[in-house]
Amino acid sequence: MPKDFDGENFISLNHSTQSRRQVDAIFAEHGVYRVMRVETHLSEIVCGLVSSGLGVGICDPFTAREFLGRGVVARPFQPVVTIEVFALYSSHHAPTAIAFEFIEQFAAHIRKFDREYRRS
Repeated sequence: MPKDFDGENFISLNHSTQSRRQVDAIFAEHGVYRVMRVETHLSEIVCGLVSSGLGVGICDPFTAREFLGRGVVARPFQPVVTIEVFALYSSHHAPTAIAFEFIEQFAAHIRKFDREYRRS
């Protein structure tokens, strides 16, 4: 719940991310004040700083899952914050059939992970 973060030291993604703008809007809507300690471009750094005790943060469940057992406790956050995931390839070279298959399988994995995560 947003209110759980009121007054907490907060490790945040930077302003350039869509999820940061969503998180800021959610906290503003609920009148939640966070003590902004650090901003970073990477969820991995958010989790690393949280694991060292610098504060709390919100990140994607994929990254949070990798830090479980390393000083991080992950809990689902409501309301849901969407994240964007991009598959990138060169505009000068068409991806191979295997690359397209990888992208399709990766997208299917993300959808499955998301369904399972929302049930937990």
